[in-house]
Amino acid sequence: MDQNQTSRPIKVRIAVKLFYIMLGIGVFRTLMEPSMQLQRIPVVFILFLGVVIMLLFIWEIEKGRNWARITFVVGFTIAIPFSILLLVESLFDDIQKLNPIMVLLGIAQIVIQIIVLILLLQKTSSDWFRETKEKKSDT
Repeated sequence: MDQNQTSRPIKVRIAVKLFYIMLGIGVFRTLMEPSMQLQRIPVVFILFLGVVIMLLFIWEIEKGRNWARITFVVGFTIAIPFSILLLVESLFDDIQKLNPIMVLLGIAQIVIQIIVLILLLQKTSSDWFRETKEKKSDT
C-alpha cells in the first residue's frame, strides 16, 4: 500500500466513494431516461466518454491531485444551477409521465455532489492536497 493511501484523510476517502456512487446513479439515470433510448448508440458513446472522464478525475483526486479537485469544484459550480433547473423542469414538463424514482435519484445525485464538494473543501482535505502537491514537487 502506498503512503498516500494511508495518509489520505477520511473525508477524502468518503468523497471518493460518494463520487463512485454518484457516477453509478448518473449512468443508471441516463440509460433509463426514455428520451435517451431513442438514440441508443450516440447516448452510449457519450455516456462511455463521460464515465471515462469522471473515472479519470476520481482517480486523480484519489491520488491527491489538486488540479482535479479544483476542476471538480469549478465544474460543479457551473453545472449545479443547470442540474437543478433541469430537475425542476422535468417535474413540471412530464407530470403525467413522472417517474418518482428517477426524480429521487436526481435529487440524490445533487445532494451527493454537494456533500462531495463540502468534503473536498474542508481544511483537512485541503491540507492533504497541499501536502501531496509539495511531496510531489520535492521528488
